[in-house]
Amino acid sequence: MRTPIFLVAFYVLIPVCGQPIAAQLQSATATIDFDNQTFSGQPLGWDGKRIALLARDGRLNFVPANSERDLKIISDRFEPFSAEQLRTVLLEQYRARYDVSITDNFVIIHPWGDPQVWAQPFEDFHQRFVSLLESKGMELQTPQVPMIGLVLRSRNDFNRSLINEVEIHDARIAGFYSQVSNRITTYDPKGHLRNEDDKWMYSAWPIIHEAAHQSAFNTGVHNRFAPPPLWLSEGLATMFEAASFTGSADIAAPALRVNAVRLQQLRKYLNTASLNSGLINLIANDRLFQSHPELAYSLSWGMSFFMAETRPKAYFKFLAEDGKRPNFSPYTQEARLQDFARAFGKVFGEFERQLTAYFLEQK
Repeated sequence: MRTPIFLVAFYVLIPVCGQPIAAQLQSATATIDFDNQTFSGQPLGWDGKRIALLARDGRLNFVPANSERDLKIISDRFEPFSAEQLRTVLLEQYRARYDVSITDNFVIIHPWGDPQVWAQPFEDFHQRFVSLLESKGMELQTPQVPMIGLVLRSRNDFNRSLINEVEIHDARIAGFYSQVSNRITTYDPKGHLRNEDDKWMYSAWPIIHEAAHQSAFNTGVHNRFAPPPLWLSEGLATMFEAASFTGSADIAAPALRVNAVRLQQLRKYLNTASLNSGLINLIANDRLFQSHPELAYSLSWGMSFFMAETRPKAYFKFLAEDGKRPNFSPYTQEARLQDFARAFGKVFGEFERQLTAYFLEQK
């Protein structure tokens, strides 16, 4: 039985970094020195104080700089690491305790053992993710850099590995996707060796949630450098928590597409003032995720599931258009409300009424 967890969608947000950097620099590889370190990568943006530099392993570095002239161009093109190059780099770092395996789209650091057990589930899920969204008419991109996954041996290793990136206070959080590093970090919940038939990744559904984030931000569903409203990214990820989206059940069965945990949470707020105020706030800004996380996550799922089921053309078009917003561009409350109204109607009260009626009917 699934535990009703809502603090699972956990990833570092990309700060706004001014406007995209000069076009001729964006296709190049440059270096910049700061604090006795040399940073190298593809220049993406500058906010007057920092330059956003995409490293060859997919990490985004924000390096203090007075101007674009602080950059030194070392190549007229940017070439990310190949999977084999990444494996070599990661083996140097992790070989004492872990192995590193390659799939078509991933480089996975994992406990010693069969790559089919540890690495292949990431690839299988990603292919499922791509197939489902392409079947809805979305045009997805091939990841620019191989996606990196880190499967640690224990909860303690998980906490220690993220100590410089984020503070995790809730023991129920089993996975973490960072837009900054572009990595997913998780651990084996059972903490023992596995066999090929033991689908560890699917036994911890919060990991699926984070894997959905990683796939979405690496295929152009979301723009990693112009992040979507949280209700949109969290809504999509919570839809993939349902059994049918993992490939373990028939996606054609409507009842199996329902996320029972999120539905149970959402029903507490139907026909209440909390739902009304939460809906408007969620569309306009992301603050509800801090003040009332259970409502924020369950309503994000509810909005996304309702629209994907009843207005699929509008919903997937909205997803596609949001993923094309310019890099590092601010997304104001007014613009968020206008975009939502343009896609789904200006009368938010009518949208709330329809959403409430729809979920009161769900079994």
